[in-house]
Amino acid sequence: MARTEVAPEERARKRVLTLYGVLALGMLLNILWIVAAMVAAQWRGEMPPWLDSHLRWQINTVWVGLGAVFIGVLTFIVFPWREIALAGAALAAFGWLWLLVRTAWGWFSLTRRRPMYQV
Repeated sequence: MARTEVAPEERARKRVLTLYGVLALGMLLNILWIVAAMVAAQWRGEMPPWLDSHLRWQINTVWVGLGAVFIGVLTFIVFPWREIALAGAALAAFGWLWLLVRTAWGWFSLTRRRPMYQV
């Protein structure tokens, strides 16, 4: 049985799609967010421009989301006053929601073969 060759762009698209899967799994095991961002940074420049825009999207999603979660949790722990602790919890929830929504948005755009930014 002959094995069919996969086009390089399709192989690259599947790699980026795998990273979106890792980001989604990061909702359960947070360290995977950092792993996905590091792999995306490593792959930047190796992909066609429209796929490179997805890698940039993933990197921005992870660092902004994790920054919000980190500052929110730190605020919640350090400041025991009710109002400030609630603000920290809200910021952490926003960061988590940011990660969830942008991961889903990027995945849907990739399956439709659309870039995340104008290229």
